[in-house]
Amino acid sequence: MFCGASVQACEPRKNVQEIKLKLMAKFDKYRNRVRLIIFVFACLSGGFVAYRNFVFTSESVVPLVDLTGAPDEMAELILASQSLVNRQPSSADAWTELAACLLANRFFVQAAHCYEAAIRLEAGWERHYLHGIALESVNATGAQQAFEEAVLLHQEYPPVYARLALCHEAMGEDEFAARDWRRVLELEPKNYAAQLGLARIAMGKNNLQEARQAAQQAVLSEPSQREAHILLIQIFSRLGNQFKAAEHQQLLADCRGTEFSLHDPILARVEAFQTVHEFVRVSREADRAVREGDLQAMIVASEKLVELQPNYATPAVNLGTAIGDLGQAQKAIELLQEATQQFPESARAHLNLGLILARSGQMIAARSSLERAVQVKPDYAQGYLYLGFLLQESQELEAASHAFRQALAARPDFTDAHLGLAQTLQSLGDREEAKKHYRLVLKFRAGDVTAQRALALLGE
Repeated sequence: MFCGASVQACEPRKNVQEIKLKLMAKFDKYRNRVRLIIFVFACLSGGFVAYRNFVFTSESVVPLVDLTGAPDEMAELILASQSLVNRQPSSADAWTELAACLLANRFFVQAAHCYEAAIRLEAGWERHYLHGIALESVNATGAQQAFEEAVLLHQEYPPVYARLALCHEAMGEDEFAARDWRRVLELEPKNYAAQLGLARIAMGKNNLQEARQAAQQAVLSEPSQREAHILLIQIFSRLGNQFKAAEHQQLLADCRGTEFSLHDPILARVEAFQTVHEFVRVSREADRAVREGDLQAMIVASEKLVELQPNYATPAVNLGTAIGDLGQAQKAIELLQEATQQFPESARAHLNLGLILARSGQMIAARSSLERAVQVKPDYAQGYLYLGFLLQESQELEAASHAFRQALAARPDFTDAHLGLAQTLQSLGDREEAKKHYRLVLKFRAGDVTAQRALALLGE
């Protein structure tokens, strides 16, 4: 009886459960349709970016970077790039900039993570290529895959094939490496790295004549590089030609010690991040040296800046000027002459050369340099001022007056130009005009003793 009653009681419950399950299934079906409708509507109304931000940021997180002890310039650059990604998490360019900054400063794992994030947003051969470079020292297989992705998207950039060939060589895949080195030579027939790579592979297979030919081609392409000579010494020794081995031993001794590097414009743009923060750091050292009057430190910093930015005029001009201030006039003149030849449109280079020439008593050359400075920059008030002083000293008073007026046309509140013009006008006998400019000197530089004495002598 008890058991029968319990079975009857369970039947309605079972029915209820089945009904509930059916209703829930229908509800899920319609709920998914509603979700789809909402998503489509959001896309059409411009909500896709927000949706993508939500999905993307859940997968890609800005990597942590230990900046302990890092130079201020490096830390500032990385933090600024991280901030940009936090503001624009769905921007492939923002992730790429952060990745480049990290790669330049040798944060390889974090750089690889950022390149992956950028590629998920917008694939491109350059991103795959740089992703491979970031992985080279941490994941050789991953680097090879990244380079292969880059090659699939772009077949005309030799450094991609060169790095892919090096990956294959490291893994003992000589046939694939040789294939990639040959592709480099198709694109650049005198590529030293490719010729050397083929020589290494041939030597590894004991094809000594083939290795010799490839290595000799490498020497013709880059005669001052060491690696090809070292390889030829080994090849000729194994061929039993000790005379040729000794010849390359002597050539090796004459080679410079610099390591060969691939010509790689894409990587050079990344390395510019390193150069930029180093340039800023050394610039600050130079500024500190100027403030403290430490000319030796100024020269050291300027030399470093010239090395970092050889195409930037200011460091070269500063270096020559600082050496001149130390009393080494001839060396300073030589450096500044080089600067004016390299940067003919740098008015400051011509001006500073003119000033040092004038201090050395070379007045004709000094005048020529100062005239060139104002020719390059017609509104160069400083240039006209010193040209006016030089003309004033040589008693060419009308020309000096004109130079000072040009300085004032460019900069009406230029106190030293008012003073120079006032003195020149006084010498020319134009007392009233001279007094006018002496008064302007006192307006812009109250208490100027020279102007006060001159006005007193002029009866004011």
